[in-house]
Amino acid sequence: MPIKVGIVGLGLQGSKYASLIYDGQVKGMELTAISSRSCDKRDYVQEHFTEVLFYQDYRDLLQDDAIDAVIICVPHFQHVEMTTEALLHNKHVLVEKPLSVHTKELEPLRQLAEDILRTHL
Repeated sequence: MPIKVGIVGLGLQGSKYASLIYDGQVKGMELTAISSRSCDKRDYVQEHFTEVLFYQDYRDLLQDDAIDAVIICVPHFQHVEMTTEALLHNKHVLVEKPLSVHTKELEPLRQLAEDILRTHL
């Protein structure tokens, strides 16, 4: 059974992840949903990633119980907040670097992941 993945952010990196997963180049993963604040991205997703759900608000994507893991591809200043929310929604998380530009934010995030048994950030 493949890991069902949602991507938050559809810029350069998010688009690359989406294409690789959607095209089957990442074994064991299935692209399930994409989130972007940009309304223009909805049409792009419908055209290039048929049958993939689109959410304009990433929080709606996180609430989707069908999604096992999320890839966060947004500006770095949003990483900690979105990663925290994803972990609290029981998602596995891959975050584009840097996870945070403030080292003081890293230990609480690591502890949260460990506490809910999501040990790979």
